[in-house]
Amino acid sequence: MAYSSTLPFELNDDLWFDDGDILVCARRSDSGALCLYKLYRDMLAVHSTSLLNILDKSLARRPVHVGHMSYAYLSDDHALDLERFFIAIHYPIYFLLWKRNARNFRHALPVLRIALKYQATDIIDALASQLEQDWPMTISEWDASQCEVGSGFEPW
Repeated sequence: MAYSSTLPFELNDDLWFDDGDILVCARRSDSGALCLYKLYRDMLAVHSTSLLNILDKSLARRPVHVGHMSYAYLSDDHALDLERFFIAIHYPIYFLLWKRNARNFRHALPVLRIALKYQATDIIDALASQLEQDWPMTISEWDASQCEVGSGFEPW
């Protein structure tokens, strides 16, 4: 990481790219801490032009700097939800490697909500496909999936 730990931000090593070109800030709902992410503008643009437009407006409206870069603050979204969304963008294999369990289902829902909000259709499609595969809609599909996964399913 390029910045010292004395800054009033929490940094996520998985979402801090030294050569990243956009800083995004959000507040944690549990602790109130500010989280800072150094991401790739092009990766965000590929998945969500509406998010990139919001970030650009935030940067233009409120030029707060960290080091030599200004950051965009997303006040309407929780940091943990955004972290999972940014992971889906920067590490798309993450969601494909999930094992079916209630915890992962609960993690997917905020990502899906953020993806819907920012019109990230490829993330929406990938998550919906994974959820449909992991959580079948009919009894017969569920029974068939249980035969595939065996008895290793984790209950609520």
